[in-house]
Amino acid sequence: MMILLENDILKVTINPMGAELRSVYHKVKEREYMWRGDAKYWGRVSPVLFPIVGRVKDGFYVYDGQKYELSQHGFLRDQQFEVLSNDASSVSFQYESKGSKLAVYPFEHAVVITYSLIADVVSITWQVFNKDTKTMYYGIGGHPAFALDADGDYEFRFDAQKDVSELTLTKGHVDQAIPMETLNPVAVTFDAFKNDAIIYTNVDAVELVNKRNGDTVRADFPGFNFVGLWTSVVDDALSPFICIEPWIGITDRIDASGKLEEKYAIEELEANTDKSYSYSLRFI
Repeated sequence: MMILLENDILKVTINPMGAELRSVYHKVKEREYMWRGDAKYWGRVSPVLFPIVGRVKDGFYVYDGQKYELSQHGFLRDQQFEVLSNDASSVSFQYESKGSKLAVYPFEHAVVITYSLIADVVSITWQVFNKDTKTMYYGIGGHPAFALDADGDYEFRFDAQKDVSELTLTKGHVDQAIPMETLNPVAVTFDAFKNDAIIYTNVDAVELVNKRNGDTVRADFPGFNFVGLWTSVVDDALSPFICIEPWIGITDRIDASGKLEEKYAIEELEANTDKSYSYSLRFI
C-alpha cells in the first residue's frame, strides 16, 4: 500500500517497495512534478542506489579474496521496506538484510529512509547501519526523475564550490576528471545527453528550471561527493524526463583494481555503527 504525505501545497506518494518516491503533486499549481515511470523510456521514478552507485567493473568485485557479482546500482531499490513510523508529514521505512544478501554483498546491514514534508520541500534522509562485525564498504545515492513538459524549455543551474570537475565516462566507467573554471547553466537538449550522464564534483545544489513558465525543482545536497544529470535516449530523441542524482560514491574507474576496499570514493563504516545522509527537493 502506498504511503501518502500531504499539506496545503504538496501531496506526496511513496512506495514501500524500495522506499521509492513515486509522486509529488503540487496542489496550488495543479501539476505533477515526478516522472510517471513509463518502461518505454525508463520504468523507475526515484530509486535509492545501494550498496553501490553505478557499476563495478566487469560486473563483479573482490572482497577478502572472494568474487561477488553485483548489478548496476545494487539491490536496495528492489527490496520491500517496513514502515517504522508515519504521520501526515513524515514517514520512516526500514530494510534489514538478515543474511539475505550475503551471496552478493558480504556485510549484514540495515537502511532507514525517512521522508519529511515541510511546505514545498520534501526532505530525504538515509541512515545506513553496519550490523556486521567488520568494516563495511558501500555507496548510496538518489535517482529522482522529473517530468518534462513537451513544450518546455529547460536548463540546469548550479550552486557550486570552487574546485568543480566534470567526470567523463567510457563504457560506463570514470576515465578522467576535467577541471571547470566556471559552471554555467546546462540546457536540457538531445545533444547534451545523447552520450551518457553529465557528472560533476563539488556541487551543493542543482535547479531544473522551465524557462517558459518558471517552474523549478531545486535539489540541495551539501556534502555529497557527486551529482549526476541523466535521461534516456529513445528513438534518437530525448525522453520526457530528466534526473538529478545526488551521490555518495560513483561507478568504478576504467582502471579499477576490482577490490571493494579500493573502489573509487567508497564509504567506510565501522562495525556496529551508523551514518546518515540527507538531501532535499523543493518544488517551486
